[in-house]
Amino acid sequence: MEYVDTKHKLEKLLRKHGYHQDKRPDHREWTKFFDEFSIKIRLDQNNEDGFNGFQFSFTAYMRNGLKKKQALKILELLKT
Repeated sequence: MEYVDTKHKLEKLLRKHGYHQDKRPDHREWTKFFDEFSIKIRLDQNNEDGFNGFQFSFTAYMRNGLKKKQALKILELLKT
């Protein structure tokens, strides 16, 4: 039960911060796109005994170059 509560709390938090969920089978990532980068988070759903983490993917689109403001935003996201 604790796993379900933790998962639902995390999903609510992701939704609140503008992440969108891909609901296709085997594509349960939560994604948020910014101008020069995107973030994908996939909650671990393989542990029936409790929540044991998540996968985090960060993709930067370097073709346009990364501005100082955007680099600072990335660092801010990684600190929280």
